[in-house]
Amino acid sequence: MKREGGAESVSRYVGAVRRATYAVELSKKNPAAHSVLRALQRFTAEWVRFAKPVLRPLARLYYRVANKLAAAAFIHRHVIRLGVRYIIPRDPALLRFVPRAGLIGLSRQLIELRIPLVSGLARRMVLTTLMFVLGSQMAAGHVGRTLTLARIINLAFRPYIRARRLPVSFFYFQALFHSRQYHRIIADVSREEYIGHHYLNHILGVAHLYSGRPRIAVYYLKRAIALNDKHPLDYRMLGRAYLRLGDEAQAARCFRTAVDLSPNTVMAHQNYAGRYDIPGYKPKAWELEQAKSLLIYDNYGQLAEDLFLLGRFDESFQQYQNMLDYQDRIRRPLPADLVSRLIALDPRIDPRKPIRLLPYEWVTQFGHIGLLDSYIKMAELGMYSPANHVLLAPPEKVSNRDYLSYWDRYFTIVRDPGFVDDLFPYQRMIGANFMAYPGAGGMAEPWTRAAARAHIAWARQGRPPLLKISDDDRALGERTLAALGIPEGAWYVGLHVREGGYYGESSGGMSTHRNASVEDYLPAIRAVTEKGGYVIRLGDKSMQPLPDMEGVVDYAHRPEKSPGADIFFCGTSRFVIGTTSGLTTACLSFGTPMVLVNCISNDWQLWSAGTDFIVKPVWNLREKRFLTFAETYSQAVQGYLINADVMRRHGLEAVPNSPGEIEAAVRYKLDLMDDLVTRPEDEQEPMRSYRTAMAHNAMMFGAAYPVPTFLECHPNLLHSMPVPSRIGDASVEILEKTR
Repeated sequence: MKREGGAESVSRYVGAVRRATYAVELSKKNPAAHSVLRALQRFTAEWVRFAKPVLRPLARLYYRVANKLAAAAFIHRHVIRLGVRYIIPRDPALLRFVPRAGLIGLSRQLIELRIPLVSGLARRMVLTTLMFVLGSQMAAGHVGRTLTLARIINLAFRPYIRARRLPVSFFYFQALFHSRQYHRIIADVSREEYIGHHYLNHILGVAHLYSGRPRIAVYYLKRAIALNDKHPLDYRMLGRAYLRLGDEAQAARCFRTAVDLSPNTVMAHQNYAGRYDIPGYKPKAWELEQAKSLLIYDNYGQLAEDLFLLGRFDESFQQYQNMLDYQDRIRRPLPADLVSRLIALDPRIDPRKPIRLLPYEWVTQFGHIGLLDSYIKMAELGMYSPANHVLLAPPEKVSNRDYLSYWDRYFTIVRDPGFVDDLFPYQRMIGANFMAYPGAGGMAEPWTRAAARAHIAWARQGRPPLLKISDDDRALGERTLAALGIPEGAWYVGLHVREGGYYGESSGGMSTHRNASVEDYLPAIRAVTEKGGYVIRLGDKSMQPLPDMEGVVDYAHRPEKSPGADIFFCGTSRFVIGTTSGLTTACLSFGTPMVLVNCISNDWQLWSAGTDFIVKPVWNLREKRFLTFAETYSQAVQGYLINADVMRRHGLEAVPNSPGEIEAAVRYKLDLMDDLVTRPEDEQEPMRSYRTAMAHNAMMFGAAYPVPTFLECHPNLLHSMPVPSRIGDASVEILEKTR
């Protein structure tokens, strides 16, 4: 279970530094060594009188250039990120990128001797080198290494950080801020202090804001503004602090100032998945006039989303409810001219019904397009009021246009960029999001939880899937099968293993706990091919190639790969071996059976009754035990599952399924498909124990079923414990009404 991580690297490194320093300290007891050092001090004192005018400017120039390079690396991190990743491999020990322990020890000794120029130059070179490497790691997005370097700087220059001495304290806190380590920032600066650096005040203000300390956040953000009142982000964050204090009037004034400084920041925000081009946004005149009220909605939502990503579930959905309540307050119909344009685009528009906008974050990722399946099921089950469903889908934002075209029958899809721009700002008044569903008692219900209820009701009523493969895609798929060498009439299984390369995830990133190694799936692959089936590996070229295996096609790396063929395999595989990723959401819209392994997510799963699954158990590092289902899928632990770093901070680790567990799950699915076994009834073991353990959160896995052999191998996961839930009872009541 034990794995070497950043903490172990730091411990080994610091130990080496201490040993080297201790050796130098011992040498002081040697009179000869002491005489040499004193002579060196006297010599350099005389030498400095002549060299100082030349060497000091050179030292300052080195120091400033290195810092400028580090700052530039951070500012342009999106441009150089991939290059840095190729230059600096992911896994080698950190000591490759920082000075060796002996050199640090010697440098530290030189610093402590306080030899004129030499000591100062040594200190600056060590500090500048560390800061330069730190800036490079931040630019590369290597969160784990960034934190390790920040800890080394903290240990080596702790007095400077405690004294808030620049630039070392700025780089240290910037590294923590970049990695969203707000709790560590708060531990260092827990009270109001007078700090004379603009951006350091901004960092401290945001850290306190997202740590539930808005009054202290107001202090630091006001200090930042006093030092430089030209940064709109300071005002925006100050406005959020006032929102957390319940003062919408003050928040509105801050948002107004932010927009005055940078008008394009009035751009509407619904979800980070929208990947909004704020610098290129051209606001409408009416948006600028109403910026104060419009940005209250946006910032309630953005505040909620940030808290959600930090694993602060209750605080997040309180803010989401504020967002939904505020939307009700500013709701108004779409202007008549825009309605007329929609009718001209799609004669199915019913002018007697309101317009509901789905912004383009619904189409920016493959899995998000799959969420349209849940939305329509919720609408048809009466969980949304009747409306014209209008989906914004500018071509440059759509992740898979072939898949999106399947939804034309259910939505009015606006693809013209100009028309999208005209409709876009109105999402605040009439938009639909996939994060929060209206709740009660001041807390919204997670949208995935509401959608999971819809899937359970859909399965109970025996309703069919919403989509089926089109004739064009079927013809394309059959040509692709032939090109891949799969015989006509052969059956095949899709395989998707999330690795994180598609989104450019790096070591220490927030979603790395959702990834798995394809090598662990090889026994399961052989289980399929032994039965006479083929395995088609789905995904993209960033994935680790599969070894050559009979009956296996690494389609993700083949030239025959295309968006249409992707859809074909999602909709026609006998079943899909997948996980908690967007691809499985798309498969479900076609009703494709699935067996899902290595599952871990804080979201409720939108799975059909044709889905079987096993999960990544959560290991408690402090108590040396696995958490039960009841513990894992209760708040606050379930909220922590959004972020691998948040899990580590709370002493939790997601443990991947073993190759044997994956193989057993796939063999069980094969037997189910061949009618050789049947799923156990709810009254039979181990299903009865599972239902009891999950009674407090029965919607967690939608309408899917756990693999019985997995439960039998992990009986410790089924221990039941009573768990209070603020929204559980209401959800169960709604579920009963949808039966």
